[in-house]
Amino acid sequence: MTAFHGTWYIVPTPFAEDGSLDTASLARTVELAAAWGADGVTILGVMGEVTSLTDDERERVLATVAKAAEGRLPFAAGCSAAATTLVAERIRQAAAHGAAGAMVAAPPLAPDVDGLAPFFARACAGSPVPVIVQDEPNATGVKIPVSALLAMLEAAGSDVVKLEDPPT
Repeated sequence: MTAFHGTWYIVPTPFAEDGSLDTASLARTVELAAAWGADGVTILGVMGEVTSLTDDERERVLATVAKAAEGRLPFAAGCSAAATTLVAERIRQAAAHGAAGAMVAAPPLAPDVDGLAPFFARACAGSPVPVIVQDEPNATGVKIPVSALLAMLEAAGSDVVKLEDPPT
């Protein structure tokens, strides 16, 4: 498993005035994070406006960050979705672009926390990159007790949590 350590910068996804993706600003942001001494960057998460992006825009974000980060710092990509097949596809896509890891959160408004471990087992099976289990109840609407979080980590074959449940 890749060791995630140090300080990782959360990259926002910039948009132009017309609402289109601003890849030049995105690349500059990654380059600045490297210059600031960040140990890595995360993309396509809540702050990355991931729910506002089309599939094509997600692909362009991955390609832009991969090029800007190459040889400078690792990146982890948000791969969350409501369907396990979509999570698995996003993980493969992130890995194909050179991501060091894939962040996966609980599916939005999951009604049964006991079903989260099986969800993670299916979604993350055979992941080509380490999985970061993302606990983000404000975005997902899912409060995850420690017992369920531990089961999710085991199911995903992970030992990394991006804990965003206040107070962090």
